[in-house]
Amino acid sequence: MREPVMKSSIPNDKIQKLVQGIYNVSLNPEFLMRRVLSVRDFNDVAYFARAGSKVLGHLLDFKPKQKNC
Repeated sequence: MREPVMKSSIPNDKIQKLVQGIYNVSLNPEFLMRRVLSVRDFNDVAYFARAGSKVLGHLLDFKPKQKNC
């Protein structure tokens, strides 16, 4: 997630910001409320828990790299 897998004329920083924006949509309060209201049973809760953990993992991919000193 830190670098594009294909060559593009778009700068890497811009691509990274666009992808991060897509994942940030999942943190929108309106989106979250619709997801909560759509829960019908425990399987839905389990699915959203798995999906949420994956989205958080992708969001953490965008943290700046730490330089080793």
